[in-house]
Amino acid sequence: VRREKHDKPFPYFRKPSEIGSFSQDHDRVFHHDKRQLKHFIRPVVHDPCFDLSDGYSSLIRKDENVKEYLNDMLRWVMENGHKFALQSDKESGTGIESLNTDFICWRGLLTRL
Repeated sequence: VRREKHDKPFPYFRKPSEIGSFSQDHDRVFHHDKRQLKHFIRPVVHDPCFDLSDGYSSLIRKDENVKEYLNDMLRWVMENGHKFALQSDKESGTGIESLNTDFICWRGLLTRL
């Protein structure tokens, strides 16, 4: 292996950031807002006893036989292309040549790598 072939500056990586969100209701219908967002409120007690089976009986399961792919995520991207524009693209008013992003993924997906 020739070292000079691979001896290059380390690539620049931007810190990942959220630029928007969408929701799916219990019928898996797309909504362009955060209506299904839930917040965690830390318990006041120092040693909480969480019952992980609480609410399990009312769980609405996703139909794993229905292939959803990335359709709703890509729908959001298409409706929000302006959020991906570079500053120079915004000033010129010529539109967006590309999304100016390297990849798009579900939140938490990269933690599995």
